[in-house]
Amino acid sequence: MLHVSRFGHVAYVRRPVDADGVHRNAFLMSLARIASSPAADKWKQLKAGAITGVRGSEETLRRQGAQSSQL
Repeated sequence: MLHVSRFGHVAYVRRPVDADGVHRNAFLMSLARIASSPAADKWKQLKAGAITGVRGSEETLRRQGAQSSQL
């Protein structure tokens, strides 16, 4: 994958020959347009909230595991 500065990524996906005997290789391009849009701040907030939620769930599961091992 090639990182094209802050504007995005370009990749060439190489796939093996399928049952039809055809290579189905492809180019993949991802533009980082959201970084310069008004939605960027909202996206960052949603991402931070999701990470916080996962970490909270992880801690809850860890506590539950500790309690059940004491039984």
